[in-house]
Amino acid sequence: MHTALKLTARVLPGRRVEFTSPELTEGEDVELIVLKSANAARPIPALDYLDSLPPSTLTAEDWERIENEIQQEKSAWERWRFKQRADTDGNAHSAASKW
Repeated sequence: MHTALKLTARVLPGRRVEFTSPELTEGEDVELIVLKSANAARPIPALDYLDSLPPSTLTAEDWERIENEIQQEKSAWERWRFKQRADTDGNAHSAASKW
């Protein structure tokens, strides 16, 4: 019976590949198949990626509207969280007062 392990590794200097796996036993014979990733995207620096994006078509008014919507959403969450905390604190006090 064969057991397959799928691992990824980076080619090291000297064109070496090194990996460790707790499933392997020292001295054990293993068959190694290396698949060179054909469609692995090469990392692109963040600034190069941002420079590659098309320019924004949003106006200053659009950005202001978006910022206002985000602030309203944050405020709604804060009100909800405050209410939850108040309900929890109120329940804790009422339970303690029963004893």
